[in-house]
Amino acid sequence: MRRNSRARSGLTIIEVLLILVVLVFLWAILIPAVYTPRAASRQMQCANNIKQISLSGLSYAVANDEILPTSRVEVGGDEYSWVVSLFPYLEMNIVYERLEKGEQKPVPVEGRPRGFGR
Repeated sequence: MRRNSRARSGLTIIEVLLILVVLVFLWAILIPAVYTPRAASRQMQCANNIKQISLSGLSYAVANDEILPTSRVEVGGDEYSWVVSLFPYLEMNIVYERLEKGEQKPVPVEGRPRGFGR
């Protein structure tokens, strides 16, 4: 049998499979490198949020004769979680003032208690 002397321009199945294997291998190496900084960033953000809540609790205690907020707080005639009493110390003055005036009400979320920890 005589082979055609003209060169083929396409790829064989083995070459395509080899390219796919190399790409999957590179993907498997690079994906953890992308997600590791994201996880570290989320962890740092969470630690910062906890620190801010702790500092706002201390500020509340200093301003209120060393007494921490109770489990339920009445603001604007409605009862809320203790977190609402920390709003002025968490740079959420506008939300706190609206709750006091009754202009803003908590929005119910399906499957969760209503409002701010209510």
